Amino acid sequence: EESFEIALKRLNLTEADIQQREKEFTRLVMIFSFIGIGLVLYLIYSLIQKSLITSVGTFGIILFVVAQLFRYHFWLFQIRQRKLGCTFKEWFYALVGKRS
Repeated sequence: EESFEIALKRLNLTEADIQQREKEFTRLVMIFSFIGIGLVLYLIYSLIQKSLITSVGTFGIILFVVAQLFRYHFWLFQIRQRKLGCTFKEWFYALVGKRS
């Protein structure tokens, strides 16, 4: 299992590179969060209007956005923890504020 510091050396990344990636991932998490909220509101609207096809399509797009949101948030979590190979359980407990 490769440590965070060894991966930094192997990939020739500096601390400035890591900080830049952290900013990028934070920005992407915020963007996908806003898109997701907008899509959920649109899904509710389309369900109220009883537009089943639109609702199904919107739900599919929401699943894609949630997957991307998880991806970038998990990468951001690993950067902030300075640990590669974090588990879903560690990420989830950190998200809800529970100690593992």
